[in-house]
Amino acid sequence: MWYLRVVWHHDFPGEPVEYFSEVNEDGWEVSRVQCYRDGRLEWADESQETDMAGLSGIPIAVEEITHSQISMHSVRLWQSFKKFGMKRANDSF
Repeated sequence: MWYLRVVWHHDFPGEPVEYFSEVNEDGWEVSRVQCYRDGRLEWADESQETDMAGLSGIPIAVEEITHSQISMHSVRLWQSFKKFGMKRANDSF
């Protein structure tokens, strides 16, 4: 498992500004937390999705995100985001 943080720089009020993803060895996202400018959090995993938060339908390649999206930057994390991201998302419901 590896973990990804993506920050999206934009002015769209209804879109997330930060994503935290847990990704398996094959590049498939197994859980995600989406953070919004207003402090709202949405999350998805293999058993739950929301209207706004869902898992990627294709494998994730960090290099493609970093180099193809000028308004985004990504960081591969070496420890689980679940300690704060998933807990914060669960606490917000």
